Amino acid sequence: MKNEIAAFARFLSENDRYIILTHENPDGDALGSSCALMNFLRENGKTADFFLPEKVPARYQNFMPGEGIINDAPPDLFSKYSFCLCVDIPRPEKIGLGGIFRKENIGIPVISIDHHPDNAFKGEQDILVPSSAAAAEVVFNIALAFPGNPPISPETATLMMLGIVTDTNSFRFHNTNTDTLDAAARLLALKADYFGIMGSVFFSKPVKMLRLESDIILNQMHVDCDGKFAWAYLSEELLAKYGVELRDIEGLIDVLRSLEGTEIVALFYRKNSGVKFSLRSKNTRYSVGKIARCFNGGGHELAAGGFIDGVDISAAEKIILSQVKELLSEK
Repeated sequence: MKNEIAAFARFLSENDRYIILTHENPDGDALGSSCALMNFLRENGKTADFFLPEKVPARYQNFMPGEGIINDAPPDLFSKYSFCLCVDIPRPEKIGLGGIFRKENIGIPVISIDHHPDNAFKGEQDILVPSSAAAAEVVFNIALAFPGNPPISPETATLMMLGIVTDTNSFRFHNTNTDTLDAAARLLALKADYFGIMGSVFFSKPVKMLRLESDIILNQMHVDCDGKFAWAYLSEELLAKYGVELRDIEGLIDVLRSLEGTEIVALFYRKNSGVKFSLRSKNTRYSVGKIARCFNGGGHELAAGGFIDGVDISAAEKIILSQVKELLSEK
């Protein structure tokens, strides 16, 4: 993989005019990796912009670059660019935040930079590194391989660190490995604001979020499978009650994951004509990615999500409960 990353870094250095896209409801890794790539390319004389039509969650706003982020998409958005870089997007239909754009309609080469093992892009130039804990780790390695060994600024290093820290939940998840810790140490040496990230992301929770979490624990949480499976339904009414938006619920599922004895947890919420769900596993024996891939979804083996169309919340819960029971019964 080292040779492929070096070749891709050389490709980026020899070309120009990049537009960067990421997935809908962008999390810390999507934002950190995309902004870091944009920053690094700009710092090396390239034209690079990041299309982000969604609002950035409050805990990430302090880390966003002051320039280069495009919030509105004109009809000719892609006309002034030569390449579209899709960062942290596992499937082509997720291009441009929930399929706002289709790969076949973009009109310029589309390249995937990702770490999801179920990545469905098929381009010769795609960079897929499933062993990396975060897309930001992939971007960091691309920067290290850039011809001429240009420096990584503290601002760009902070964005890379943001992606790694959030996708590993501060190095607590199973995706953390020696390469991840080495990358974090090197970014810290480059003056990445690790403690600023920790303070903003993990130690600055609004009162409304704490109240929502309390309500989930007291009134919304269900437990089955002898305590090994816990889930909750996040209704629009519940979000409105506490003034919380969907873009702010990243990490909410960890409230369930912290419950003693659980192996798998799930969070459900309505979306359009069906129900969207997130799954997390605490045990490498139980691949929730396998469940998600059965329902228009995917992700990682221990962290995944999907969508069940045409059902209400009760039916969706029963479907996933059945799948989880089957998974937990496997030897």
